[in-house]
Amino acid sequence: MQKLPHALSNSSISSSGGTATIAVDVPVVNRSLEDNTVVSFPLNDTITIAVHNGTGWFDYTNQSYIQGGQVIIQNIDTGSIKETSIEFGGRKFGDISGSGIEDPLKKPDFIDAIYALRYDAGGQTRQALNLSANSVWYGDVNNDGELDFIDAITLLRYDAGKMTDNYQPK
Repeated sequence: MQKLPHALSNSSISSSGGTATIAVDVPVVNRSLEDNTVVSFPLNDTITIAVHNGTGWFDYTNQSYIQGGQVIIQNIDTGSIKETSIEFGGRKFGDISGSGIEDPLKKPDFIDAIYALRYDAGGQTRQALNLSANSVWYGDVNNDGELDFIDAITLLRYDAGKMTDNYQPK
């Protein structure tokens, strides 16, 4: 099984009056394409923030937001919070929609790729499908820098069990 992208990053802390704000750089993942160009994207599909108050860990994700390439966590009570954990994660390569590639009840990702092609051919943009740059990046399973017909066929073959988790023929 493929390992999901995962990283930790640089941070800074400012404090005043018993509360702190933590700013953490969102890590960037680089990928070399077939033509040796490098494509980068932020690893911000899932950000999990937890704080420890001396008795246990609890979720603090809803106290954060992304701004200027950083996750900002506000109002941390420095008198009671002893530790903070921030984890950045991605999704499995090929998971265009972010719904989980192995979920049998979801719409297969190859359909998202086909819809994107249909919109491109019709003179519209991928934005009509609400595909983010990250979604296009994850859907580009043949590593040519585009979400295209070859990716749609490869994802279809993956869903049919004809490809490995690394999108190579079985």
